[in-house]
Amino acid sequence: MKFALNEVPKEKLAAGAGLFSFIRDFGTPLDSVSGIVLFSIFKDTACKETLLASTTEAGSEHSAALLAAGQTVTDENCALAEHLTSLGVSFESIFTTATAAGLTSAVHTIDYIAMALFAIILFLYFLIPKAKKAPVLAVIASGMVVVEETVS
Repeated sequence: MKFALNEVPKEKLAAGAGLFSFIRDFGTPLDSVSGIVLFSIFKDTACKETLLASTTEAGSEHSAALLAAGQTVTDENCALAEHLTSLGVSFESIFTTATAAGLTSAVHTIDYIAMALFAIILFLYFLIPKAKKAPVLAVIASGMVVVEETVS
C-alpha cells in the first residue's frame, strides 16, 4: 500500500488512498464470488457432457433421466437404475466418474483463466510509463542554500 501511494501525486493522495481501499475491500470478495460462480458453471457443464456421453451405454431414451437423476429421486430414476443394472453398469459409478471429470475440467479451465489474467497484467505492467528520476547532483543542489557573507 505504501509503495502504491508513494506514486500518487500529493494533491490526489486522499483520492488515491480511497480508491486503493475500495479496490482492496470490494475486490477480494467480488473475486471470490466470481471464481465460485465460474467454477460451478464449468463443473456442471463438464459433468453434464460426461453424463451425456455415458448415455450411449444407457440408451439415448434415458439421457434426460440420467441428467436429472443426480438432483431428484423419481420413479423414472428407479427405472433408469434398473436399466443400468441390466446393462451391468451402476448409476453411482457413472455419476462418480462424471463428477470427477467435471471437477477436473473446471479446475483446468479456471487455471487457464488465471494464467491469462496474469499474462494480461504482466503485459500491462510493461506499458506503464516509467518516471524519470532527477539527476543526483540536481537534487543535492536544490537542497543547498547559498549564504553570502560580506566582510567589512
